[in-house]
Amino acid sequence: MPELIIITVYNNNKLYENMKETVFETKNNLSVEFIGLDNTQNKYSCAAKAYNDAIEEILNRKDTNKETNLIFCHQDLLFKGNTIEKLNELCTKENNVLFGLAGVTDCKKYYDLPKKEIKFLTAINDLSYMKKGEIFDVFTLDELLVAGNINIFSNLRFDETVCDDWHLYVADICLQCHLKGYGVKVFGGEATHLSDGHTNKAYKRSEKRLARKYNRVFPIINYTCGSAYTNPILFHMYRIYRKIKYEILGK
Repeated sequence: MPELIIITVYNNNKLYENMKETVFETKNNLSVEFIGLDNTQNKYSCAAKAYNDAIEEILNRKDTNKETNLIFCHQDLLFKGNTIEKLNELCTKENNVLFGLAGVTDCKKYYDLPKKEIKFLTAINDLSYMKKGEIFDVFTLDELLVAGNINIFSNLRFDETVCDDWHLYVADICLQCHLKGYGVKVFGGEATHLSDGHTNKAYKRSEKRLARKYNRVFPIINYTCGSAYTNPILFHMYRIYRKIKYEILGK
């Protein structure tokens, strides 16, 4: 059993191979296995299903090792420096913590507009929201990468019902971690992400389901593309506010 397994759903083979190449170039002596989930023919309709299938396959192996760490990442992520080695080291040292390369903090004043309180943290793409190598506790992580020891994924799964597309599945599993007593942290690792996050109708549908799932648990859910109140009335009021501000007024 390798020390680290990197799992990726891909629909562009060139991007996937380029990602793997950057791992080979930077992993040093770390033993790494890749599980590529080929979606060029649209086999999977959501990331949660694809990743859960991979988790089941790993857990059912006869040589499954409790020390093995898992990384779930986008196909268009290029690793630099010691990011892969450091993520593996962190997951081994803190085997009850999920790690990522981008995340957001919690909101302390729940009835202020969420944007006033959240803090976005990442060092990818040479951004300076945090220093390289720094580690912070966060509320949720971005879908571009989530890493953790196999112990966590033997107890938790990505939610295929709430996140039945390609959005917010990592935010959801981070919230599951908080409820189970696991940690969630962002690491200031070096990497280049070749695409930006975006929202669409599927995203808004998952956002609404996520808010409904955690109503009465978390007053506000923050994630790297936005925030949502979980109270149904406040949820819709904030959506109207954002529509007026960004779509109508264009601010």
